[in-house]
Amino acid sequence: MNNKPCDIFVVDDDRYLRDELVILLEKADYTVSAHESISSCRNELAQRTPLLILLDIQLPDGNGVEFLKEIRNMEHYPEIVMISGAASLQEAADSVKLGAADFLEKPFEPQRLLSIVRNCVEIARLKQANARHIQDKLSEFEIVGESSVTREIIEQIKQIANIDARVLITGESGTGKELVAGQIHFRSRRALGPFVKINCSAMPHDLIESELFGHEKGAFTGAIGKRQGKFAAADGGSLLLDEIGDMPVTSQPKLLRTLETGVIEPIGSADSISIDVRLISSSNRNLDDLLRRGEFRSDLLYRINTIPIHLSPLRDRREDIPILANHFLTLLASQNIETATKFDDGVMELLIAHDWPGNVRELRNVIERAFYMSTDGKITSDQTRTFLDNKDDTIAPDANTNEHNRLTSAVAQFERSYLKSELREVDGNVSRLAKKLQMDRGNLYRKLKKLGLL
Repeated sequence: MNNKPCDIFVVDDDRYLRDELVILLEKADYTVSAHESISSCRNELAQRTPLLILLDIQLPDGNGVEFLKEIRNMEHYPEIVMISGAASLQEAADSVKLGAADFLEKPFEPQRLLSIVRNCVEIARLKQANARHIQDKLSEFEIVGESSVTREIIEQIKQIANIDARVLITGESGTGKELVAGQIHFRSRRALGPFVKINCSAMPHDLIESELFGHEKGAFTGAIGKRQGKFAAADGGSLLLDEIGDMPVTSQPKLLRTLETGVIEPIGSADSISIDVRLISSSNRNLDDLLRRGEFRSDLLYRINTIPIHLSPLRDRREDIPILANHFLTLLASQNIETATKFDDGVMELLIAHDWPGNVRELRNVIERAFYMSTDGKITSDQTRTFLDNKDDTIAPDANTNEHNRLTSAVAQFERSYLKSELREVDGNVSRLAKKLQMDRGNLYRKLKKLGLL
């Protein structure tokens, strides 16, 4: 099987023209593969995909326009330029409507050919870069699991991704609502547009409208400059309103108006700005309960809940736990030099038996802790049991007022601030931070845990 990259396939049954094209293109520094028939080209397409195909219409084993339709059904298809004689010129023109990038009439000027090829190859390379970007993002938001519940969620995401309807994702904290939102965006036709997130529960109530819609300079006390809101930042893409149940009732009418009209009005501005944004909302709270208590508007709920997706807690899909645990271990091992590569006997039984009130987020935290404290290349049952039994430690303010305790508290707070900043610089990688600070990894991990940074 030939898996080496190739820039261009030339498909033409005229041997002299085919050889002439190969020579011309290779002189222009393209790699070329020549074919005299559709079947020959089809066989090589099964092994590798070029950037461009120069495709004759009249071929001994079929019509090039029909083959064009077949190629266009590939998941990642190349650019196609049709080659035509006078008799098939109309077919070549019609092929552009079917997706061909251009067509060339025989005989053609070499410079015109090279100009078309150059443009098509540049477009194809840009498409490949975009496809890699999207694939990287889909990996970043990967949903892991083989349970029937998880498979059903993945299929639902695929089904609705290219529908611009609004989605409401519900489920307990830590079940992966942001992952689902990311999958929806990066599987959609908006994938190359922005994916913007805002956590409504983390936003002060008096600032949330400014965050969502933007403001003009001087619109309110503290508005020292003009600011773009999240809706404008997400134009052409998707906006995730995380924990929308925590949005204050006073801000909900303005959000509802934006969803109804497709325009935003920055605070302090008389102008309306049209936006094209797909809204995805999430909540770990029961919005129906909030509605009954008057804390959420019914008309807004109807607007955001076109397509509901509910994520089950991890305790209801325990068959996913070993898959998730191994996934997190593999991910950690790939990011660290000194690694644990396996679980000791009995670890999985402990993990499966645990109820996971923090869901997948809690599971990942436990695996990370056990990983950094592991020895002999494996995570043991004793380590795992310790992390399942103990809750997080954090530094509490020292209530005593004597000089020694105040000094100890001040030093601890400085240490926590310093390590928090350094941890951010290494993207949370404890091994990298230990190397940077020239500390033992286990000692650093225990200190970070004590300081509430893990």
